[in-house]
Amino acid sequence: SAPAPAPAPGSLCPGGHPLNTKMVSGGILGVGCKTCRSCSRKLEVGAVRHSCKACDFHLCNGCWNLSPEDRMMQRSSSASSASSSSSRVATGCGAAAAPAPPPPPPPGARQQQRPAGRRTTTQPKVQGKLLRSIWDIFRLHDPEGTGHLSQLPFAEAVRTCQALLPPDIELLVPEDAWKQSGGAQTGFVNFPQFCSWVEQLGLGLPIGLKNADAQSEEEFVGNGRSLRPASWAPGQDGLVQVTDPDLLAALQEMLDSTHKTSDNWTRDRGCALHGVNKCEDACVFRNRQPVPSSYTLLAAYRNQNIGLWSRYSQFKHTTVERCATKSALEYKHVPVASAVDLQDPLDQRCNEWRLFHGSSIDACRSICASNFQLNHSGTGATWRRSGEDRGMPLYGYGIYFGERITKADEYAEPVPAGYPEAGLHCAVIGRVVGGRCREVTESHLEVDELRKDVFQGPYDSILGDRVTTLGKPYREVVVYEQDQCFPEFMLVYARQYR
Repeated sequence: SAPAPAPAPGSLCPGGHPLNTKMVSGGILGVGCKTCRSCSRKLEVGAVRHSCKACDFHLCNGCWNLSPEDRMMQRSSSASSASSSSSRVATGCGAAAAPAPPPPPPPGARQQQRPAGRRTTTQPKVQGKLLRSIWDIFRLHDPEGTGHLSQLPFAEAVRTCQALLPPDIELLVPEDAWKQSGGAQTGFVNFPQFCSWVEQLGLGLPIGLKNADAQSEEEFVGNGRSLRPASWAPGQDGLVQVTDPDLLAALQEMLDSTHKTSDNWTRDRGCALHGVNKCEDACVFRNRQPVPSSYTLLAAYRNQNIGLWSRYSQFKHTTVERCATKSALEYKHVPVASAVDLQDPLDQRCNEWRLFHGSSIDACRSICASNFQLNHSGTGATWRRSGEDRGMPLYGYGIYFGERITKADEYAEPVPAGYPEAGLHCAVIGRVVGGRCREVTESHLEVDELRKDVFQGPYDSILGDRVTTLGKPYREVVVYEQDQCFPEFMLVYARQYR
């Protein structure tokens, strides 16, 4: 018999593997036992199939000729309502009575182009809603536009995804999906978390967002990845040392301009005799650790972590969209001292800031590799009583940033002996999406209310302003989700004392 036609370039399974074109042989027993993952029809013996053995993914020849969007439409229609036999013939799924499907496109043809005269009549609707992307599913179950799904709406979103899968796929368990997506940690799932979970299902849906820095959805989607920023060094990942003298000068200027030269001591800097959290308040105030007079940048590293950048980009874009939506709480731009553009401009449509976070050198490297970890909140240099393992941060357990290097430096630990940077200090510059920011000026706080305002209310972040009303030295920014920030640079610097 004539060999089966070769697949069009770019024909891939949801796992990213090329599809191989074969004839359905029926196996040892001589009967067809494979099913098209798009139209859910059994593949008849002798029919052409396009398959990935590793993922057990198969398409009939008719569905293979459809665009990815039309496959999604067909899969949604098949899952949400029983299709009549006539409609199955119309979609070209290889039934015996159906006319022979058109041949595959010639090599070099674009896979998403449909054969002439072929038109999809089904619509990807679930619960009466047109669903063309992962973002559409998320918004269906987040009607208030909070940017989060609590456990019940998340379970409903899982059922929506189930309806879009072929009927022979194993039922999804919402409780397991909740844990896998990270909902058990904070009590909510944001869009990057939801998107990451949905992509593992192999639905083949686009993300449905344009990168805030890109010109088209395709540039953003790219297998769930956003574009590498143009400022990144090509062909390198992870921490890449900065050698551009202009960028190094701009980073030094950022240290200089955000240093507070007076009224700059707080209890978190610690005791000159015993260090941080190792003695009583009376000793700390009597023996204050001196504040540096300036900071000298000795090395800087750009964090070229595409995984963290992609999730951050998704979070930023959804926040831009929500900030542009009319609401009882209007979006307001909130300036911070450290919001410097550097080589990549910040997005003022969503209060995107650059902020400082000081820590140990190992912690800074870990943050750049896997982002900030909420379960570490309160375990660092946060003030706590002597002997306690964890303190309660002022605005609750979250990720804290300073707009001034002087504040972040309070939490930077000396690099220990044995490191090339021994005796120096480290800080991370994070890009942070503030969105609709709640500015807190009072001293008596209801921490649970702050989190509720963010996860269930109209706000995205907290600006703890202890300067304007209370006369304290510093303001701090707090966010409660790691996808809301991207560790962009790691700085190695020396403290200077006059």
